Parts: sequence; structure tokens; C-alpha cells
Amino acid sequence: MSRHYLTIRPLVCHFWRLCPLFSDLLLARMHLMHSLQSILFLSSLLLMANAFSLSVGTPSECDPFTISWTGGENPFEIYTFPVNDTPRSYSVPSSAYSGNQGSYTIPQFPIPQGKQFVLVMSDATGFATVGTTGVITVAASISGSSCNTNFPYQYNFSVTGSLDQCESYTFFDYPSAILPVYFSGIIPSGKSFVLQSDVTTTEYSWTVEVQAGTAMMFSIFDIQNNTGGCTAIQTVGPSPSNDASCPG
Repeated sequence: MSRHYLTIRPLVCHFWRLCPLFSDLLLARMHLMHSLQSILFLSSLLLMANAFSLSVGTPSECDPFTISWTGGENPFEIYTFPVNDTPRSYSVPSSAYSGNQGSYTIPQFPIPQGKQFVLVMSDATGFATVGTTGVITVAASISGSSCNTNFPYQYNFSVTGSLDQCESYTFFDYPSAILPVYFSGIIPSGKSFVLQSDVTTTEYSWTVEVQAGTAMMFSIFDIQNNTGGCTAIQTVGPSPSNDASCPG
């Protein structure tokens, strides 16, 4: 009886001929994983560098008021938006920011006690990028210092229409403003934004692209940084037409 033997030597030989290819693929995979880990690590550092936080001290009339923050890019700008009053802006010197941290003190805070305001901070990348505080009430002076707290509007403006989600809200009656103007939407403890810049008409209608239930106020500046003041804080109402398509 003849016997048949199966030899695996040729198969083994063929397998080891493929080993250099498998080795190259394995090394390529290891290099790829290392590169991905490096990218993820650098991305996390970048996110940490761009992470914003904003904190403020307790404001009291005509006393020093300190604002501290992390993240952002020079130059920085601080805005105070008093309810139904005149907003102010402060250019922050570059020396106030170092190592991803900054601190700036307004020597005499010029908003009177009892007045409510919202503070917004911007950096080189845009308006309100560092953050927006909640509504803050100014306390009485601790030092007993006095300062000018009366800053009248350079002009007036009016609004018409209901502040309802996805509906039209119109700004008008600012003939003394030097065009173009821009309007800001200030959302306490939220994401404030520029409604529209470079408005060259004396009337502007805006679709309320904000979720119903959001508290917000508005302000206007013209091309020479003159202001028509701030509105009261209002709450966005639901759309009468049940349109919920527009908020981002």
C-alpha cells in the first residue's frame, strides 16, 4: 500500500517570504499610531490654550474693579453694558496678559450703585469671544471715592415689534448716528454676538434667531464709536407662528 505524505515546507517558505511585507506594514501602523497620538496631544494643548474663562470682582461705585481671564489673543477689549444706560469700552494693554492669563483693573468703576450691567470681553478673534457675565448689580462705594458716573448717549434709537423667536424685530430712529452702525445682542451668562455690522440705513430689521425664553438686551455703536445706549433686558417670546426653524 502506498502512502501519501503532505509536506508543508513550500507553504512555510512562502509564508516567510511574505514576512518582510508584514513587518513593513506593522512598522507603518506603529508610526501611524504614534503620529495620531502626537496630533491628539498637540490638539489638546491647543484646546487648552484657547479655552476661555472670565471672572470679575465685586464692583462698587468709583472703586477699583478687577477683571481676570484665561485664554484668548491680544488685543483684548472690555465692554460694560448698563441696563437702559450708556455702554463703556476699555482697551486692555498687552502687558495685562501673559502666559495665557490676564488681569486688568478699572481704577474707578464709573457705574453708580444700584445700577445693573453686563460685562463682555472680546479678543482679537471677535466680539464676546472671552465671555459674557451674568447681570451684576453695582454696590455702594467702599472707599468713599467720587467719580463721574454720568455718561449721556450721543444719540437715541428705538425698537419696534415683539421680541419673539424667528420673528422680525426692527431698530430705527437713529438719525444722529454716523453711519454705518452696528448692533450687538447681549445675553447675560450666554453667548453675546453682533447682530449686524456696517448697517448703512437708518432702519434695520433683524430676524430673532434666539431661542424663546432667552434674556437679552441690545446696544448700538456708530462708525466713530458713539453710542445710542442699551435697552432694557427682555425675554425672547415664543413664535406666534410656531416657527422654530431659525435659532442656531
